[in-house]
Amino acid sequence: MNYWLIFLVGLVMSLTITPIFRWLAYRFGIVDKPDNKRKLHARSVAYLGGLALFVVFLIEMFLFVELTSNILMMIGGLILVVLIGLVDDIYKLKPWQKFLGHLFVGFLLVIGGIGIQSFPLPDGGYIGLNQWLVEFSIGGILIKFALLSGVFTLLWTVFLINSVNFLDGLDGLAGGISLIAFLIIFSLSLSKYVNQSDIAVISVIMVAALLGFLPYNLPSASIFLGDAGSMMLGYLLAVLSILSGGKVATLVLVLGVVILDTFLVVISRIRSGKKIWSADRLHMHHRLLDRGIKHWQILFGYYAVSLVLGLSAVLVPSSIFKLVIWFIFIIIFFIFSYLLMATKKVTK
Repeated sequence: MNYWLIFLVGLVMSLTITPIFRWLAYRFGIVDKPDNKRKLHARSVAYLGGLALFVVFLIEMFLFVELTSNILMMIGGLILVVLIGLVDDIYKLKPWQKFLGHLFVGFLLVIGGIGIQSFPLPDGGYIGLNQWLVEFSIGGILIKFALLSGVFTLLWTVFLINSVNFLDGLDGLAGGISLIAFLIIFSLSLSKYVNQSDIAVISVIMVAALLGFLPYNLPSASIFLGDAGSMMLGYLLAVLSILSGGKVATLVLVLGVVILDTFLVVISRIRSGKKIWSADRLHMHHRLLDRGIKHWQILFGYYAVSLVLGLSAVLVPSSIFKLVIWFIFIIIFFIFSYLLMATKKVTK
């Protein structure tokens, strides 16, 4: 498989198509307007960046990937995710409507046969999730899946879609971290333990698409991912982590900052009596900005931490050592978060 060819085709397409969708967004008024509160941009910025990524992804998928049943199921779910995000970008869906849509997409994956089958243990063993088989019929079609596998798959998919969506509050942040995650999945897919060329190809496609998109999305961005784009990234990362030999635990390490930040924000909103989907400035990147840290410094910090955690997932062979790295990171993250919250905001 010529990964360089796939990469170059995707990169050129993304660099070319993204400005077209930026023009379309401005032409039809599909833009994110500043609010002088939570949003950081001072002018209207085009949405539809996610739609540009989606088009590049679909074209390359049909050119370079064998369309197996799992791949077709993944694409079907992706189309629904992008549609949900696009409708929200244009018409502003209610949070519960998006959540129900994400649950439906996760359920489709489960009944389509894509699921987390086991969790790895530090000693090299596994906890199987194939207990309690559920069977029912829809329109004469027999559906069956393991209950535990289905529940964990559903939760993982919905959680990652929304985590990446929450992350998309700073130019270049969600796209850059997702790019690093796709690079790690690509590397793992080529390892002798996984050896899945189709997953490697899909990862390369997304790396190319994001590299072509980021020049337009880095500060100061002229186009945003929008919900269509951020949800697309979260969905694909969730599905690929399942299909690439069940590397969910590895992706948890790579996306450590994203996952822990989402957890803290949700807990903070619950404690303050807010709805968990409320828009605010509780995310770490907002807190850092409020303390006077520069945009590019925040991006570099996020990228560096994600890259180090990702490389540890690839280069450290022992599951026990990976677990130790994860626990050390959790401790450092919570200490840093506490110190950050204790620091006064910079008065502008």
